[in-house]
Amino acid sequence: MLSEHKAFKDLIKEHYKNKDQTDRWVKRILKDDDVKINFYKNHIRKIIEQFPKLKIYTPKEYKAYLVKIKANKSKGLGSLKNTIKRVRKS
Repeated sequence: MLSEHKAFKDLIKEHYKNKDQTDRWVKRILKDDDVKINFYKNHIRKIIEQFPKLKIYTPKEYKAYLVKIKANKSKGLGSLKNTIKRVRKS
């Protein structure tokens, strides 16, 4: 769930920065499930609707997607590209 992510608290603080008692709003959304559901319903769904081509992956789908991407890097012209390690000058 998004609310379990480390940066979610910072996101909510930023979202409610113009409201009185910002800390109260943040605590409520982190603790109360009904408030979380209502927040998702009113905010996250709208964001997702703005990006219709956005694909939300389950963890299993995301791992399969990464495997597919890594496999494509070993094909065609991209596989001929050498990675150059640059030495930093001190």
